Amino acid sequence: GVQHSEFNPSRDEAVHLLQIWILPDRKGLKPRYADRSMANAPRGQWNLVASKTGRGGSFAINQDAELHLARMDAGNWAGYALKPGRHAWLHLAEGEIRLNGDVLKSGDAVALSDESRLEIAAVKDSQVLLFDLN
Repeated sequence: GVQHSEFNPSRDEAVHLLQIWILPDRKGLKPRYADRSMANAPRGQWNLVASKTGRGGSFAINQDAELHLARMDAGNWAGYALKPGRHAWLHLAEGEIRLNGDVLKSGDAVALSDESRLEIAAVKDSQVLLFDLN
């Protein structure tokens, strides 16, 4: 099992935290924890944060999943192709986007299956998390 707690050490500033837990693909593995600031990640493109193999400097996870981050300025566009049989969970951490024509606002999330292509247009400056899932 894992014991875990988060707290905001500031008495004056609010914290904006998104905590993500991904179940491993098998039991009995030693729990791992990792964090990284993505504040300087390139804008206007998908940045690989986590993957099964840890490719491209991403966090290695014990699951057939990838996590991508896009930091988008208003007016930016990003496409993403999902391979057949894959699913996606898209979470808008902040901002406002259009996903395949539908408006999403800060905090919204969408589960997607049977989609081959995601088209994302930033209406406002945004941070988008995309989980590519088996």
